[in-house]
Amino acid sequence: MALTKRKTKAKTRVKRTTRAKTRTKHSTKKGTMHSKLMQKLRQAKLAEKRAIKQITALLRKHKSTLLKMRKALSTKLAQKTKQAQKLRLQMQKKHMQAIRKLKKEQAKALAKVTATSKTKAKTKAKSRTKAKTKTKAKSRVGATRKTHKAGHRKTAGKKVIHLRHYRHIRKAA
Repeated sequence: MALTKRKTKAKTRVKRTTRAKTRTKHSTKKGTMHSKLMQKLRQAKLAEKRAIKQITALLRKHKSTLLKMRKALSTKLAQKTKQAQKLRLQMQKKHMQAIRKLKKEQAKALAKVTATSKTKAKTKAKSRTKAKTKTKAKSRVGATRKTHKAGHRKTAGKKVIHLRHYRHIRKAA
């Protein structure tokens, strides 16, 4: 038994915790390449996420601006339609007023025409009655000599004024 060696040795080395301190050269092992690739992939994914976030933010922003623009346009359109409606109503009112005015003027003109025609008719009727009375008076006043005695030949066929028509003058004198 004394011939066999001791199997256990006392640990002389202290175990290092980090690899980076011992690494002096860039390793070309498969594991390190894989890890580098994975890192690049992670970075790419992060960059993609960032880009997506930026794009969504931009979209949100543009969406809000688009909505604002759409709102502004719709309000402008509404205002314009209101203005157009107001103008249409005003035009309608003016048109109706003009029509009323025309109707009034036509009615006045018609009334004038009818009034003048009535007055003309009245004056014509009066003149007719006057003419009739004049002819009657003439027949009374200016009786021809033929109706009188045929003895007076000097006044035959001439009008004779009778004194009975001048009675009022004689009374005043």
